Amino acid sequence: MFRKAFVLVFVLLISATAAFAQPESAKERRLKTDLRNLDRRFERLRETGVSDVNSNNENRVRRAIEAAEKELADFRTAHPEHDVSKYEKELNDFKSAQTNALEDKADAVGNINDLKTYVEKILDSRPEMPRLMSETPGANEEAENALKALKDDRENGKAAGFASTASSTDNREVNNLRTRTARLVAADSARIAQYDLANIRKITEPGSMLSRFFDIAFAAERMRVLKAVFPDEKAISDALSATEKVESALGDYASIKNLAASNYAAKVASVKMLAERQNNAALRTEFKNAFLGYAFKSHEARDSTVLKVHLVSSGWAIERNSLTGIILNRQQTAQIAFKATDGKCYLTDFDIKQNYDGARYGKGIGIGSREREMLCENVP
Repeated sequence: MFRKAFVLVFVLLISATAAFAQPESAKERRLKTDLRNLDRRFERLRETGVSDVNSNNENRVRRAIEAAEKELADFRTAHPEHDVSKYEKELNDFKSAQTNALEDKADAVGNINDLKTYVEKILDSRPEMPRLMSETPGANEEAENALKALKDDRENGKAAGFASTASSTDNREVNNLRTRTARLVAADSARIAQYDLANIRKITEPGSMLSRFFDIAFAAERMRVLKAVFPDEKAISDALSATEKVESALGDYASIKNLAASNYAAKVASVKMLAERQNNAALRTEFKNAFLGYAFKSHEARDSTVLKVHLVSSGWAIERNSLTGIILNRQQTAQIAFKATDGKCYLTDFDIKQNYDGARYGKGIGIGSREREMLCENVP
């Protein structure tokens, strides 16, 4: 009896279970499949990671975001009743992090471009040598101001402000810039080391001496600024140390300026006229007239006052045609002392020639002048 009752209960339980264990619907199977696909898509998104400043995987990250967005949109369409808020939050958080990373990268790229522009500007900061050597009015003041601007960049912290960006060792552009700068600075230091300071101090032309001073001073200041940008670059530190020794040995601007003026004054005082080798009043007049019609670079000869003419050639030098031997012209040199419109006195070795027409020589015309300042009191 008991055994029959047990069997009956067991049969009823099996029947009830079978009644409730309905087959899984197609919709449920699709939901499971779509959830697995969505999870895998977001797993790949996580594996992609946020693009950092120095990587080049922005496109890969962008494609991963677009794929996740499409997968999520398709899932919503297929299963509108399913809660996808956790996926939406994860995607939004990921996109926000990526946006921040790209903004940081843009800032970093901007900083690197600013660094490159600044370093190139410093490397190009050099004195206008031709203007200095020719003693163009205002050239020394321009060089002083440009040198002060370099010094100000160093002292006001502008150069040091680039040190953080310049210290990056994992950015190829920064590494290349650092290497190139160190190479150029080392070459500049080697060039400066070739200067013969003793000879510089003997130079009698102020423009020539001061141009060399500014060349050395600019090189040293460029290196000081670049050392502030690349404080840990040994090649720049070594180049600066060597160049500062040359700079210190030469002396400061005031002392070099005074020395240049002193050397020039001694040179001017030493200029004297040669003794005459001919006594020919008519020829002196011809030289004077030719001189007053000559076009000088530094001042107008026609506005000058001729003080003395010395005929320093022993006679005429005849020029002939190299093939026929026919006379072409004759030339002669005189020294002429004159006072220019600047109130200073000058001495010129003045050449004239007289063209030959086959019968007679023409009027003398100026063909060359070598001019230097002299003391008016030294004019005989």
